[in-house]
Amino acid sequence: MKVNRFNFRAWDNLTEPPQMFGAGWKPQEFWASIHPASCDVIIMQSTGLTDKNGVEIFEGDFLSRPSGAYKVVWNRDGFYMENPCGSLISILESERLLVIGNIHENPKLLEDQQ
Repeated sequence: MKVNRFNFRAWDNLTEPPQMFGAGWKPQEFWASIHPASCDVIIMQSTGLTDKNGVEIFEGDFLSRPSGAYKVVWNRDGFYMENPCGSLISILESERLLVIGNIHENPKLLEDQQ
């Protein structure tokens, strides 16, 4: 996995379906684009990693690996993969990750993977 500089993306939950904007923006570009009236915007940070196909991995993404599907979460000291039971696995320990969706476009994806 390749490690990148930190990027951000955001989801506007006032639209149906939620719309992503700002993917891959650098911090100074990203914050300048957020309008103060946007009260239902969810901001997610990149993990700085890419999956096996070179897709950037963000907080809230769903990842697949041979042992199952996981959600990317932040937990005090870094990014982790959370399985449907709530167990955390270090995201740096896996080499065969694949981004298969995210919590905004596919909120029930992990339920479907069980």
